[in-house]
Amino acid sequence: MTCESHESCYADAFENPNGDIVFNLGCRDRQLCGSFGKREVVTRSNGNTQLCAQCCFGNLCNAALCGQTGLPSVGPVCFKCDQANTPSSCNTIALCGRDDVCHVEKTIGSLTHATLYKSGCLHKTNCDRHAQSLSLIGRKRYDNTVMSDQGPCTGSPCIHGRCFESSTDYACQCENGWQGKNCDQNSKLQTT
Repeated sequence: MTCESHESCYADAFENPNGDIVFNLGCRDRQLCGSFGKREVVTRSNGNTQLCAQCCFGNLCNAALCGQTGLPSVGPVCFKCDQANTPSSCNTIALCGRDDVCHVEKTIGSLTHATLYKSGCLHKTNCDRHAQSLSLIGRKRYDNTVMSDQGPCTGSPCIHGRCFESSTDYACQCENGWQGKNCDQNSKLQTT
């Protein structure tokens, strides 16, 4: 989640009645954070004993609160979703490798034909090699050049397939059973 300007990231650690340590993570109003560090130990009505309540400032900083080691810092942390309705509606992350970059790709749903977005990690060489064939949008490449979502594949011309574009034209890779320039002809229907 993204915290508002008046909020901080937080982590609360609890010990449940079985002895397991569980965490609540998210955003908390800065006024409720008080001093950074442990609050007094409190036993909740659900039987959980609060062990720690800490706040911090920065992206994903709460992964290192309440005695945790935090996220490894090998490569970028990217959103990772196979199908999201908008580029920013993904709420799952992936820890990428040192030579990876984040990407968002526009796709077409096979059943609904709705525009969907796939995001995740992509190796830098694949990003360079396929920059024209992928519909990268809404994110910057590792060299800080912005990829545009305006081009021959804009509007998703491939009805039952994936669109690949050059600077002036596009080609469709059709799903099984479909053919034609826009993958709009059912190849299983044959006339006799």
